[in-house]
Amino acid sequence: MNLKAKGYVQNQKAEAQQKLANRIALLESQGQEGKAVTRDAIIKKLQADIRKASRRLAQVAAQEKLIAQKQQTKIEKAAAEKEKAAADTPKIKKAAPKPAKAAKKEKKAAAK
Repeated sequence: MNLKAKGYVQNQKAEAQQKLANRIALLESQGQEGKAVTRDAIIKKLQADIRKASRRLAQVAAQEKLIAQKQQTKIEKAAAEKEKAAADTPKIKKAAPKPAKAAKKEKKAAAK
């Protein structure tokens, strides 16, 4: 189900629930009760529409949950790779080569 249709389906469900409540009130005002109300074709259709919208909303919720899990996994994977790359890079000491050059210069100066 398209995630962008979530609001549309929510509106459909709310509208069907309102129509169902109105229809039940109408039938009860006409004197029908119990099984006669549940047997009404319009009520059956409205209940089916509500079930249909509920299933669609459940699918959207499942997709949103899956997307959130994928994003979280992606973030964790990137953080793990960053830590691994930081741990693998060797630390270069630049202070060690300078004394060797200074020692060579002193030897040349002493030889002259």
